[in-house]
Amino acid sequence: MVPHGFVSFLPLFLTGAAEAAAENVLSSFNASSDNFYARKRSARCYASERRFLKCCCREPDAGFCWSGGRDFLRCCSGNLARCEGRRRPQLHAMAFGRVSEGTAILAHSVLRSFGTPLLLFGSHRDHEDLPYNGSFFYNDSSGQTELQGMAEFLIRKLLLTKELLDVLPPEDYVVYLDATDTLVQRGSRGDLLAAYAAVAERHVLDAARAGGPGWSVSREPVVFAGLQNCHPLQVWSDENLELSERNETLRNVAWSNSTRQRVYGLSGMGPILRGGEEVCACSKFSGSLPYIDSGAWMGRVAGARHLFGLVAGVAFSEKAWHCMEALNLLQAWFPGLLVVDTEAEIFWTADLQLAARNGYVPDTHTAVTMVKDATLRTLCTSGYWWGPDFQPAELKATGTTAFALHFAGPGKTNLARLCWARYTTEFDELITTQRWTLRDLDAGRTVWFSFDILSAWRLAAPHATIVK
Repeated sequence: MVPHGFVSFLPLFLTGAAEAAAENVLSSFNASSDNFYARKRSARCYASERRFLKCCCREPDAGFCWSGGRDFLRCCSGNLARCEGRRRPQLHAMAFGRVSEGTAILAHSVLRSFGTPLLLFGSHRDHEDLPYNGSFFYNDSSGQTELQGMAEFLIRKLLLTKELLDVLPPEDYVVYLDATDTLVQRGSRGDLLAAYAAVAERHVLDAARAGGPGWSVSREPVVFAGLQNCHPLQVWSDENLELSERNETLRNVAWSNSTRQRVYGLSGMGPILRGGEEVCACSKFSGSLPYIDSGAWMGRVAGARHLFGLVAGVAFSEKAWHCMEALNLLQAWFPGLLVVDTEAEIFWTADLQLAARNGYVPDTHTAVTMVKDATLRTLCTSGYWWGPDFQPAELKATGTTAFALHFAGPGKTNLARLCWARYTTEFDELITTQRWTLRDLDAGRTVWFSFDILSAWRLAAPHATIVK
């Protein structure tokens, strides 16, 4: 049986045997009888009904509700029938990855801005096998780079995301941020929800006017951060390093050799698309940042659960080796399930636009300076956070101030560390006097952080490369 709401987005080609194949793939991923995160539930967290109603059915006070090892999954998610229709949708912030300095600062920024603790998942499940063996390698225009470990990591992110979404209430909202290379820089819970609704509705209405699928209350689209290139099918050229050193703003791209000759759709999941160029032509949005970035996204749990169930089916059927390869295929074949935040109203991906093989450059490199100068006040320097409106600086290209930053590719080692350092300086009174937490869902425990822990990390590895 196709999940409710799925049929409204089914393309015309997906009928008969193809539809049956899609149902089989989806059913294998949507089964939750052995859901790892469902086993973390407990009915013994809030003894009094008053406390249960306050923490599970209404907008919770994080300090009161999620202290002492309690969290939403453990205490609430299996018992929401007790709310008896009195429950208000909540916002959950979740991140996939390992605990690191970046994760600690992200957890603080999430709690400061949105008032909810960060839910970390995937940190202890690296050993689990994938449901298929794919071609986990990457070819750019000048050669092949083996990415077996990273590719498996990124596909696993899709599958574990769906597993966690399965145990969250469908009416709630979720904001996802990569654990080791993102930062929330502004906003409140209410502002974030309003921005999400505005971006999603505008894109859906534009698509409807062009003849695409309209708005579906049961399947609100998931809003992803945007990129300037169609990664990983399209990669930044090695020539960009030399161009940036000559202060030229032109950015060249190259099509990945590993996908240029590949034929997609042989599984029957969608129409035949020959090579990455055809996939990207179908998945591209209009705007400043037209391509999907999986490092940051937001949506209603119901819509996100449906999307990640289907994208897992696409990855499985096509033996995808990268999460964004699968997402671009999904958009090409099932338009309407996701939209891209093309004007960086919610997320801005700070991308050096350099190839991975030569893009890990010093902080003073011209390519880094170009990204820092993309905002009205230099990114993550003194004065960046506090303008006349007490907000971080706007992007020059779009006139918007994103809620969260994602430091993609080589930017993890310079832009991310710059912004982490500036964040801890700007909010030093909070960080030096407070302890804060995240919930490690894999381990079922609370992880505590403090200024002393951050200082120890920096002394131990002041210039370390971040490992996702």
